[in-house]
Amino acid sequence: MEALPKRARAYVVGVTLLALLCLLPLIPALPVSPPGGLPVSWWAVALLAALYAGCERLARSRTVAAPHPGGIFHPVLLAAAFLLPPSAAALVALPGALLLPVEQRPYLARRLWRAGRLVLAVWAASRVHLAAGGRDAVADCDVPGALGTAGAAVLAFCLVLTLLEGGILALTSGVLPRGRRISAPAAWWRLFLGSLAPSPSTASPDS
Repeated sequence: MEALPKRARAYVVGVTLLALLCLLPLIPALPVSPPGGLPVSWWAVALLAALYAGCERLARSRTVAAPHPGGIFHPVLLAAAFLLPPSAAALVALPGALLLPVEQRPYLARRLWRAGRLVLAVWAASRVHLAAGGRDAVADCDVPGALGTAGAAVLAFCLVLTLLEGGILALTSGVLPRGRRISAPAAWWRLFLGSLAPSPSTASPDS
């Protein structure tokens, strides 16, 4: 568990770099603007980031009746994807992903992996929601349209997490996320379910 294959290390670094690119529009000095020129509510970013980090911390705490490995508060991240521009929504996941404890080696790789995959997934969900006209549907009180765009964003979120998890599993052969040898379709389906509604048996083992 302590040593990752070189391919897996390169994969984690690549995911981390892509995640950083998603956050670039938040840097005022760079000539990059958020999609649609949407303003960023920093109060909302801070509130959602604190809520997500606090809930995940509580879920992993021994003070609760049944401590959970984490990843069960994805709805908070999806709320950020619906309410904020893509880069700001992606930032919501970063503090909790980086600051929450990691119990297994390699510690740094697991932190970067956890942060990178969530940033990319939230960014993708927010982009899909924005491109599908989710905000306009809500403003126009178009309930079917709002539900449809929200569903598309959730699907994008889950698909990105599933593809990233599948990639790391293929490169590590179970080194980073503890995996069982099962058929390929069943493995992909299990990863997808784990991204949609994590449970102690399906949650991503990045802690």
